[in-house]
Amino acid sequence: MRGCMRWPRSVAGFAIVFAISLLVLVASSSRVVAETWMPTAVGNEWKYRITETAEYAMGGQAVSQESKSGRYLREITKQGQHAKVPVPVFVFEEVREWKGDHEEGRTTSLGALRGGAFLEFALDTGEGLSLHRNPLVYVPASVKGGMSWKVGTLELNGLMVEMQGKILGLQAAKTPAGAFERCLKVRYTGALSGMIELEDGRLPVRDGRMDMTHWFAPGVGLVMAEETVRMDLLTAQGTMTSTLTDHYALERFQVDGADVPAQRAP
Repeated sequence: MRGCMRWPRSVAGFAIVFAISLLVLVASSSRVVAETWMPTAVGNEWKYRITETAEYAMGGQAVSQESKSGRYLREITKQGQHAKVPVPVFVFEEVREWKGDHEEGRTTSLGALRGGAFLEFALDTGEGLSLHRNPLVYVPASVKGGMSWKVGTLELNGLMVEMQGKILGLQAAKTPAGAFERCLKVRYTGALSGMIELEDGRLPVRDGRMDMTHWFAPGVGLVMAEETVRMDLLTAQGTMTSTLTDHYALERFQVDGADVPAQRAP
């Protein structure tokens, strides 16, 4: 795309990929579920191998494809009160690093156990902590196969995502950390709208869709994820379609600095 359209690399490459990547969320779970599917405690740390493919098309014709790999770190660093959140919150710090690339993506989120559900209250992608209008319900208080629920509306740097969740049942997941049986399989979907902020300006999103499938292992949490974000962006040259696909696989799970092997998971 860069050569064909003669656009700056910031538009054709990293800026679009990074902006879309910020939409990818790692879901948590309810009080009962948190103790089983997603242990929520200060000092818990998850390390993942990640691969990403970014595809670009102009006027329906594919013009570029980029692939890369790296690692993703997620850690619960502390628990405490926040002035604008009515309940104690956990602070989740997340870092995405790519091989051969000095750029990294950092996010911070505030989550809390409330009424048997896990809620996300706020998110910071590097521009300051932003509270959601209403907490996002990543896993409801009651979980059973086939159930659907409204996660809520995520607003992120000019973009809005109307998110829905659905429990798909139990399924095994194979990862670098080992094979996990009877994982809770959850699907998150949502329509995207609004504007995307790039280094060279803002582009309106004519149409967009997010589709994520997560596998949660008992006693460990998120062990695998497949996530796709597709956006049709209106540009001066026409409609540009960006499709970002990520795959996450657990490499290590640690509690207070000590590894927890897959075979020790409940």
